[in-house]
Amino acid sequence: MIVLRRVLTVVAVMAVVLLPAAAPAQAHPVQSGLDPTNWRSIVTSVPAAVTFTLGDAAQRATVTRRGAHEVIVLGYNAEPFLRLTMSGTSRNLRSSTTWTVLGPRHSAPGNVDDHARPTWRRVSATASWTWHDLRTHWAGYALPPPVEREPNRPQFVQSWVIPVIVDGQPSVIGGRLDWVPASTSPPVATLTVLALVAAVCTGIGRRWRWSTATAATLLTALDVAHCVGMAAGRTGAIWTRMHALPGGPIVTGLLWIALAAAVTALLRRRHLTLALYGLAMLSAVIFLADAIPSLPLLWRSQAITVYAIPTARWIVAALTGTSAGLLAACILLIRRLDRHPPPPTRLTAALS
Repeated sequence: MIVLRRVLTVVAVMAVVLLPAAAPAQAHPVQSGLDPTNWRSIVTSVPAAVTFTLGDAAQRATVTRRGAHEVIVLGYNAEPFLRLTMSGTSRNLRSSTTWTVLGPRHSAPGNVDDHARPTWRRVSATASWTWHDLRTHWAGYALPPPVEREPNRPQFVQSWVIPVIVDGQPSVIGGRLDWVPASTSPPVATLTVLALVAAVCTGIGRRWRWSTATAATLLTALDVAHCVGMAAGRTGAIWTRMHALPGGPIVTGLLWIALAAAVTALLRRRHLTLALYGLAMLSAVIFLADAIPSLPLLWRSQAITVYAIPTARWIVAALTGTSAGLLAACILLIRRLDRHPPPPTRLTAALS
C-alpha cells in the first residue's frame, strides 16, 4: 500500500500541474494539442488576386498576394489592417485590429485610431501573412441558440467575410461556419479498453520484463505518431509547429529518451524497480498531458492533425488505453518486486 500511495500521490500532483495547461481555451488561439471540436469553417469565395487559406481549426488565416497587385486587408472595424505589395507585407500601427491580434502581451499605443491615416510598418519581405482572425471561427464559449437547441444535428450557423481592397477596388473573402456533430465510434472505444487490458496484463505473466518493454515501446511509437500528427497538422514554421506539442519539443524529446532508457534497463535486468518507477511516471505524463486532452476527438468531428479523423481517433484510443494500462501494470510490478525481490545478479553477489 505504501508503494501504491507513493505512485498515486505523484500522479495526482501531475494531474494538478498538467491538466490545466493541457486544456486549450476555445476563445483564443490554440497553443498545443489537437483541439477537438465540432466546428467546421470553409472558404467559399476569394478574389482572383488573393490566395486565402485557413489552418489550426480555422483560427489561423493566411493571405497571399498573387501577381503584381496591391492588396489591403481590412480589420474588425473596416480599417486598413494589412497591406501586401511587391515589396512585402506591412501592418498598420494605428489599426485597433493590429493590437488585438498581437494579444495582451503587447500594449496598444495611445495614438491608435481606426479612422486616422494608416501608419504602415513592414513586417515581412514576402507578400503573405498569417494571423489569428476572430471572424473565421466561433470565438465564444457558449453555443449559438440553434446549435444549443439541436446539438446532434449538422447545421449551417453563419457566413463570415473579411473585406479586402484590391488595386483600390473593394472586394471580400467569404466563407461559412457549420456545426458538424460526431458520435463516439464503438470500435474505437473498444480499442481503448482492449489496449488498457492488454497493457495491464503485461505485469502478470512470468516474462513480464519483455512484455512490459514491448508495451513501453508501443506506447513510445503511439506518442510519436500522435505528436507528429499534432505538429504537422498546424500552420507556421517547423519550430512553431513543434511548440504545439504538450510541454514543447525539448520536454517531449526528453520523455522519449527516458522511455528508451527505461526499456533498456528492463531488458538488461538493471535497476528494475527504478525502471518501473520511471515507466509509471512517464506513462502518467503521457496519459495526462497527451491522451486525456485529445480524448474528446472520439466524439467530435474536427481536430488539428495531419491525419484523417478516423486515423487520429484510432491513435488517440490506443494511446489512452496503453498509457493507462502500462501505468497500472508498473504499479502491480513494483508491489510484486517489493514482496519478492529478484535474485541478485553475479555482479551484486560478488560485491555483497
